[in-house]
Amino acid sequence: MQTKDIVQLLGIEENKIKDYIRSNVFSPENPSVNGSRINYTDRDIEKLKCLMVLRSAGLTVKDLQEL
Repeated sequence: MQTKDIVQLLGIEENKIKDYIRSNVFSPENPSVNGSRINYTDRDIEKLKCLMVLRSAGLTVKDLQEL
């Protein structure tokens, strides 16, 4: 799945996914190489869902980094 598909499926902003990647809270299984698109796996989707639940429970990105 491409980023636009993930945005639609999960209702998460593209910038939020990029923030998670930059802050090392989330790493896609098939990362971008030389500017190529990321192809998100089912496992990536589950990880992002988890992050969304944790964030809605009040955890900060810093809290997630410590986990």
